[in-house]
Amino acid sequence: MLSEQEKSEIRASYKNAIDPRQHVKILMELYLASREEIEEALGFTHKEARRPIRRHTDASRPNTYAKHPIEVKQRIVGLVLSGMTYEEAGAMYDVSKNTVATWIMKYRRGELPPILPKEEEVNAKL
Repeated sequence: MLSEQEKSEIRASYKNAIDPRQHVKILMELYLASREEIEEALGFTHKEARRPIRRHTDASRPNTYAKHPIEVKQRIVGLVLSGMTYEEAGAMYDVSKNTVATWIMKYRRGELPPILPKEEEVNAKL
């Protein structure tokens, strides 16, 4: 049986969890408690605790992943193909080098056709 202090700690910890589903499992191990005991401490009914989490459609939480238009992706691929580094091409559009690398990989697999950059973009960076 969990004490009131433990229940309070569980609620505070769960509230700040990045992945609440996984956090329930962590709390079970940490407090040596069953799922039911953790869910009871959190005030969940059995049905509420098992419902899917929809972070990106939840209006109270904004989508943290930027969706770049296909034109931007193709333009950056074109810049890299014309000789720029991943960092240089990404910096022009405020995109990380890792994201640029992902787009280049998709281009090489044939999933993303390139658009060659305009001359003034290449010359502006040089």
